[in-house]
Amino acid sequence: MNKLITVAFDVNKQASSVELMYDMITDENVHTIYCEVTGELSSIPNWLRLRKFELRSLITAGAYTPLFSDNGQVRSIAAEQFIDKAYTEIMQQEHYKLI
Repeated sequence: MNKLITVAFDVNKQASSVELMYDMITDENVHTIYCEVTGELSSIPNWLRLRKFELRSLITAGAYTPLFSDNGQVRSIAAEQFIDKAYTEIMQQEHYKLI
């Protein structure tokens, strides 16, 4: 993975920052972002509980629509909200238009 982003996130009024490495590929009209939390396993916040995850978008008329699926991996609302924020920040960093 060759791109880096730090996502700031608050859980129960506690601020956290999670650093992610990511890569992106596009296959026809589906755009996939592969993410991995950097650092030691012990540095991953308890509420996140995953080291790797994927984010997909459907590309329609030059804009991206998120296709969220946790594949049964996400076990908390905080993790879902973090993944949503990571998706939005990565798409902004890459200057992709969201629907």
